[in-house]
Amino acid sequence: MKKRLSLMLLAMLAPLLAISPGTLDARQKHSLDAVLGAMDKASREFVDMVAAIERETVTVFINHSRIESGRMYFARGGDHSRVRVSLTDPARKDFLIDDGKVRIYNPGTNVLEEIGLGEHADKVELMVVGFGTSGEDLLHYYDVKLAAEEIVDGTSVSVLDLAPRDPDVARHFTSIRLWMDQQRWIPVQTRATQSSGDYLTVRFSNVVINGGVPNSAFSLDLPDDVQILRP
Repeated sequence: MKKRLSLMLLAMLAPLLAISPGTLDARQKHSLDAVLGAMDKASREFVDMVAAIERETVTVFINHSRIESGRMYFARGGDHSRVRVSLTDPARKDFLIDDGKVRIYNPGTNVLEEIGLGEHADKVELMVVGFGTSGEDLLHYYDVKLAAEEIVDGTSVSVLDLAPRDPDVARHFTSIRLWMDQQRWIPVQTRATQSSGDYLTVRFSNVVINGGVPNSAFSLDLPDDVQILRP
């Protein structure tokens, strides 16, 4: 169960909030301290976000790639955070983390899988690492390196490489890479790589920060005859 939960928590990947464009000049080389400081400032103002996402799962050994798309919702509450990933293409599937539980709903089979987070309940925001994540928290959970500065779809980004400090997580995901927008200090892309070399890339677009995500965004609206599976 612990292995499965760790995989799920990072597989949905996924800090956020715009800071003033003048805080750091994207034309200048950013130090790691400057990047982490900008993330600290952004995290203090973050409340919620919604974004369109594209997830690409690559299995290296068989050279196979699967692309899924949908939307992500994230809201930080007073005592807990809520995350929903709603995939719509090529098939619908919903992931919801709320009230100390992970719920996975597959409309095709009409099955809801429900798993308690237990001791991992305080780590929900690790799934959306980079959105609202402070530099201090990043250093607490990861060894962090500034890998490069790049241009992604016309956006200047600082590329951060993260090595999980938690041994249980590190056994499954050896590294996480963040492409951080140097103006808004949110990820335009993340990538989690497994020990096998397989990796999951998540691309974010049309990100709305602090727009007021409604409670209904975190409701799965399940049919009465849904089959619920619990461990």
